[in-house]
Amino acid sequence: MHIQNVVHEFAEVDNILPYILGSDKEKEQQIEDLRIRVLTILAHDQGSEPKVEKIESKRMTVDELEKRRADVVGRLTTMLERLETKPTVSPVKARNYIMASKPAGVKLAWVCNYKHAMHSSPCGCAKPHLGGKWVILDNVNVDQIKDDR
Repeated sequence: MHIQNVVHEFAEVDNILPYILGSDKEKEQQIEDLRIRVLTILAHDQGSEPKVEKIESKRMTVDELEKRRADVVGRLTTMLERLETKPTVSPVKARNYIMASKPAGVKLAWVCNYKHAMHSSPCGCAKPHLGGKWVILDNVNVDQIKDDR
């Protein structure tokens, strides 16, 4: 459950749009002011009291976003390392256990203990019963996945 919470946080951080220019903050504030003004006018037209809640922005600078992403990735990596599987007797049981313990919602690859190669899942490894661990995939290392056929 704790891993799923961190995966959810990772997805949120991954979807945050950073401020690129210095004027982005000002534009965002202008848009928020316009939203409040429009909602207030619509409420007055309907004859009701305006109930406008201010929406806090989750946007941040590129540096702050990189720090936060590195923190979340670090925590998730340590949790995935604790899930590292030890060698077992049966390849079928190993595949079943490993796939059942895979966290959903994040792009992962399986690094096996057999060749220390990246696989899309333990099903792509020739000897999953020797153990391995899940690692987080970035766009950089996607082409390193090699499944045994």
